[in-house]
Amino acid sequence: MPATWKILDRGEVPEPAQYEVDFVCPYCGRAALLPVLGLPNAQVGSGIVFDPGKHAMPTTVQCRKCRRVMTTEE
Repeated sequence: MPATWKILDRGEVPEPAQYEVDFVCPYCGRAALLPVLGLPNAQVGSGIVFDPGKHAMPTTVQCRKCRRVMTTEE
């Protein structure tokens, strides 16, 4: 079973998610699958670059390795 992020608040990301992206924790470096809405292109720091159109990532997630909680900003 692949590693996943603990999702504390999905925000606008539907269940099931349109895509999952291998997102790297900026604190400990662990990669794990993160559900997203829209077509992701790349991770830049603690954010994701998406193709144009409707897109979203979960509002609040927690790394299962280092337990850091990350929240998206508008």
